[in-house]
Amino acid sequence: MWRHTAKGRPCLTRLIKGIKNTDPLRPVISNHHNSNKLPVSISCTSMATSALQQVTRVVVEPPSCLHDESANISVDGLTPEEEVTLVASMTDTRGVLFMSFAHYKADGNGQVDVSTMESLGGSYRGVFTMGLLSSLLPALEKHKFTRFFKRDVENPNIVTVSVFQGHLSNEELVAEDRSEPLSTATHLRHYMAPGVQRIPVRYGKVRGCLFLPPGDKPRCRSNWNKQGRRDSSGNGSIYSISYCMCCYQSLCSLPGWDGSGRAPAPWNASQENT
Repeated sequence: MWRHTAKGRPCLTRLIKGIKNTDPLRPVISNHHNSNKLPVSISCTSMATSALQQVTRVVVEPPSCLHDESANISVDGLTPEEEVTLVASMTDTRGVLFMSFAHYKADGNGQVDVSTMESLGGSYRGVFTMGLLSSLLPALEKHKFTRFFKRDVENPNIVTVSVFQGHLSNEELVAEDRSEPLSTATHLRHYMAPGVQRIPVRYGKVRGCLFLPPGDKPRCRSNWNKQGRRDSSGNGSIYSISYCMCCYQSLCSLPGWDGSGRAPAPWNASQENT
């Protein structure tokens, strides 16, 4: 009976005729022949739609570089002509948050390139590749006149670059209930190149740091600030080239030194006029 087939399938009609009581089987056979293939089409359509959806992504190139080197920031996966806010943030050694932001409008391909596109507002305006990184300021009003402080120059500054939907103000960005970013990327900015050694110097009345770059014959350079303290926070580029840099200050030349081996109290700038 099962040998009578139609296109490789058993002939269910002849099978039914050979069975006396077929009433219980008719609903099952009817559903088998009239199976609806629409759910399969919906599933395929859903998969195709999800495959076409783009994911917003922030890209910083290079992801890690020296502090005086340029880095390009771009965003892709946006909708055409979408308005977004790019934000760069960084925290110093004391935990003070520094932030900058810029307003952009995506092109027809849903992309933003900071190096070629104009900032429409925020911390700066116009085309400025390093605008977000060079315009970092204290985010909170209470830290308005705070200077960025870096204690350990052997570790890089960690900059977080985020993109938010819409053009947001500084108050909206620092608010606790601000919206979540569409995407975030991390960028590292180093003060010292690989191979540079930082050697603390403590010899007699001299206190300082010696930075030795790789090589057999480095050149020498010294540096200190007017407060009588070694300044090793703003010379990352010098540490990374062929300079042997020493940031030092002789204790006996500082105002207020009492002849002891201890460093004097911080120098007051008002003493210069007395």
